Amino acid sequence: MKKRVLIEDSLTEVSQYLSKKGLNVSNLNKNNLNSCDVIVVSGQDSNIMGISNIEIEKPVINARGKTSDDIYNQIVETLK
Repeated sequence: MKKRVLIEDSLTEVSQYLSKKGLNVSNLNKNNLNSCDVIVVSGQDSNIMGISNIEIEKPVINARGKTSDDIYNQIVETLK
C-alpha cells in the first residue's frame, strides 16, 4: 500500500517529486489531517493552516531549506 503524504499547497515541486517516487500525495487541509502517514509543511509559518494550537498525531516534516530528495529521504526514514 502506498504511503499517504499530505503537503502544503505552496510545495508544488516537492509534491510532484514525491508522486513520481511512488507516494500518494494530497493537498493538506483541515479535514484530512489524520488521514495520512506523514505531513510536509513549508516551514514559512510557525503554525499549520493559520492554527497555532493544532495537535497532530502524525509526523510533520519541515521542508524549509531542504531539497525534494532530502524530504523524500526523511519521509522514508520516518516511516520505517
